[in-house]
Amino acid sequence: MKSLLLILCCSFYFQMPDVIKGVVKSDDDHLTLPGVSVVVEKDGKLISGTTTNMDGEYVLNIPDSLKVFTISYHFVGMKKKSFVINRTNKNEK
Repeated sequence: MKSLLLILCCSFYFQMPDVIKGVVKSDDDHLTLPGVSVVVEKDGKLISGTTTNMDGEYVLNIPDSLKVFTISYHFVGMKKKSFVINRTNKNEK
């Protein structure tokens, strides 16, 4: 059983997600925005999501296996903003 536990721990370790942190601010007055929906999508499928806290801050966990994805920001009364993130290494084959 100890061998199996070690394998599971190693498997979990190598699958640990990357963390993306940020602060969302208004373009107009540069004030932080609480309650903004922040989502990660891949090919239109929701991967993860969160909302900003009272200081406009958010934290997202991104699976290490996810190399190309979109982060979108949604807030009532404001335009949606989306950014494509590409974490592929050009030296990978």
